[in-house]
Amino acid sequence: MDRVIRYTHLAFQALALADEGETLDLDETRKHAEDGTLLAWLKEELGDRIDLTYYEDADKAMLSDRFASLANATGPGDLGITRNGLALVTAYCLEALQQDRQGA
Repeated sequence: MDRVIRYTHLAFQALALADEGETLDLDETRKHAEDGTLLAWLKEELGDRIDLTYYEDADKAMLSDRFASLANATGPGDLGITRNGLALVTAYCLEALQQDRQGA
């Protein structure tokens, strides 16, 4: 999967869910990002409301590693997020794209 689509596909889904009023606990979202289980946890929490079928195992592993790196280096408040784990997922996607663009 294209690296940009890898992030934007997930970000659009998280935004749509948040727009519908869905929330996820911020601390729990960060904890799962830190330990590399974010995607599995999102599927467990959100079920059919999130579609991860486009991601191959290699994509999931890459996203998990990247989100773990971001979560371990950056607090939600550093990304402007204070309440909703779905917003944090979106922020991780945007930060990863930004870092990729900067060559980080």
